[in-house]
Amino acid sequence: MKEFSESRVMPYTAKQLYDLAIDIERYPEFVPLCKRASLSDPVPLPSGAMEYQSVLVFRYRKFGISEEFESTVTADPAHKTIISVSDGPPFTSFHAKWSFIDQGRGKAEARIDVAYEFRSKALALFIDRAAGVAIQKLISAWQDRALEIYGAPDGVAA
Repeated sequence: MKEFSESRVMPYTAKQLYDLAIDIERYPEFVPLCKRASLSDPVPLPSGAMEYQSVLVFRYRKFGISEEFESTVTADPAHKTIISVSDGPPFTSFHAKWSFIDQGRGKAEARIDVAYEFRSKALALFIDRAAGVAIQKLISAWQDRALEIYGAPDGVAA
């Protein structure tokens, strides 16, 4: 099982970053390689969190790879966390957790922890080499999207 973590403090609130992350149907607009995204209607959980079924399609055109990824997403607005789990293709196991933690003064830490294992050894070889960089690009995409949606906070150059 491969594991990666990445975090970055951004000049936006945890709620703002959480709102971007839970807007899964808009991922094709800013998430690298995401070409299609859909989300089921939410199912309320006793904890106050909401559960969704998500389908994302990623295309690596340069290598002729297209993968559809289905997962169960648990979004907890009170704790500003989003967890995505799957044991379906292309994974044997997949677990990702986004956490958004206010740091004060209008800043928040965006953190993603990912653990996965691919069914295909060939796909694993391809993705494993680039996964760390891909996670960094994902965090950067969130920061760019926040700038696009919310603008540059006071005192921060755009």
